[in-house]
Amino acid sequence: MRFGAAGFGGQEESRTGSTGFPSPLNEERTMTTPTGGSRRTPTPRMQIENHGFDLGYRPVSNADFPGPLEAILNGVSGHQRREMLRDMLAGEHRDDLIAILGPVSDDLLVERAEEAFLRTLSNSAGPTWLGGEYLPRRGVSEVEIARVVLASVLSDVISLRARWSGGRYHYRMVDEYGSNFVLCRKTSVRPLTMAQVIEVLETVEGDIETNGQGIVVCWWEQQRECGDRLEDCTAFAWVESELYPDLEAWYEAHGRAWREASEREA
Repeated sequence: MRFGAAGFGGQEESRTGSTGFPSPLNEERTMTTPTGGSRRTPTPRMQIENHGFDLGYRPVSNADFPGPLEAILNGVSGHQRREMLRDMLAGEHRDDLIAILGPVSDDLLVERAEEAFLRTLSNSAGPTWLGGEYLPRRGVSEVEIARVVLASVLSDVISLRARWSGGRYHYRMVDEYGSNFVLCRKTSVRPLTMAQVIEVLETVEGDIETNGQGIVVCWWEQQRECGDRLEDCTAFAWVESELYPDLEAWYEAHGRAWREASEREA
């Protein structure tokens, strides 16, 4: 059985500018960026190494989550809050966590956490608890199909989303700074295959300078230019998805291939 998720509506907000969410956490921040149409045919425009995965996987719909846990987590914007909920709802030490923290309350399951929660956690556990919490609110019938997470001070998140409207899925990418992204696929009749999702991530352009390397590898390259070890470079940016279960593992394999290629170039 598969599980769907309801869409969200509301005013779009970001870490920059006036949002109607009064908080000192909402002050303007500058994101450090790396230096340097519609299509019916499911075949991707670029050659993508499968790394042993089924790149033709396509969910029945963009609400076709593997189970209730994935549907719940997809509705939560904050990265650290997602991980906490994952541990509390299905983690190995679930019972111990609930004994310490109490049962999961409704205010933990909302799209964006309350200001008091963000302030308390960021003050006590560090600013990584802000990551993802300032993403724009989702529109009606909009779900996140993948996200890029950065091991930055604020655990920045870049979210790829799909919204069903007028008989088509409409795609957009957003971050917490109001950046503009240009996607190779703007709409589709059916959900994207895993290969097509990778293609979107690997070809996106916009305010973040990817240098044609995609929204993940560009960060690996940035960290390499800063002198980081190759293992630390690929640990700086990764991909998560509740809708495409193998997407994170594909990028882990892609990271291993990138490190091997980088070692040969050295």
